[in-house]
Amino acid sequence: MAIGTVGRRWPGRSVGRLVGRLRWIGASLAVAIALVQPVAAAPDLWRIGDGDTSIYLFGTTHLGGRDVVWRSALFDDILARSRSVWLEAEPAANPADLEAEMIAAGGDPTRGLLDRLAGPERERLNRIAGRLGLRPDRLAGLRPWAAAMLLVEAAARRDGYVAGGIEREIVGLAEARGASVSGLEAAETTLEIFAGLEAREAAALLSVTLADLDSPAPQYRRLLAAWKSGDEPAIEAAGIAEMRAASEALYRGLIADRNRRWLDQFEMMMLGSGEHVVVVGSLHLVGPDRLQTLLAARGYSVERLPQR
Repeated sequence: MAIGTVGRRWPGRSVGRLVGRLRWIGASLAVAIALVQPVAAAPDLWRIGDGDTSIYLFGTTHLGGRDVVWRSALFDDILARSRSVWLEAEPAANPADLEAEMIAAGGDPTRGLLDRLAGPERERLNRIAGRLGLRPDRLAGLRPWAAAMLLVEAAARRDGYVAGGIEREIVGLAEARGASVSGLEAAETTLEIFAGLEAREAAALLSVTLADLDSPAPQYRRLLAAWKSGDEPAIEAAGIAEMRAASEALYRGLIADRNRRWLDQFEMMMLGSGEHVVVVGSLHLVGPDRLQTLLAARGYSVERLPQR
């Protein structure tokens, strides 16, 4: 199997492993990790074509776990025929050391996290961290965006989910069938987006995350349920709308701008022939800047394929 990534690469594997997981954590603060009953999913699957080339867009939660039953006979058949599989970036390796990597990448030696928070918000952080098995002092040296991500990752781990699990399963299937696996962008892209947030936006992101994790119906439950049923309006409402309400800059950076940058990669695939699979987060396939709309504007045919 050939694994390639577009753009330059940061040295060392730890950043590559970290940003692979930032992708799913970021698109929810963003993405689904809920306690729900196992049920076969019917996630987004689209065909983009130009006559002699077909690109199949698959929307994912970026998660694997006990109740994420996502594969269908249609998807398996498409994957068996495809020459290549494209992920957002190079697939992440073992996620077990995420906390150590997050502390290293998102640390702030100049100002403690708890010093940034008002009393009630500090109490909420301590309570949620305790519930998730995280010691508050492990969060104290992080920037707000990194603390938010670590909290979401801890919630996923507690509930039995593995960040990047679906992608790793697809990579394994592609490898067994001899397909190449590549990334649409460089591994560090997502990390740079979060690190580039203004201080007020990063602080707001943490506040929204704390409130969401403390609510009776947190975003991740609504988003995962919507993904499983293939309910695009519900995915957009729970993902895109809430992300934009929290931070328009984060939405532009994570979704809209990246979708447009990826178009050149689609164009390159269309220059050849055959079939390809592109696996991206489901939030890239809903809303005003979704990939299908951008590709249709370039003259390609767009067709939604039933998963059931």
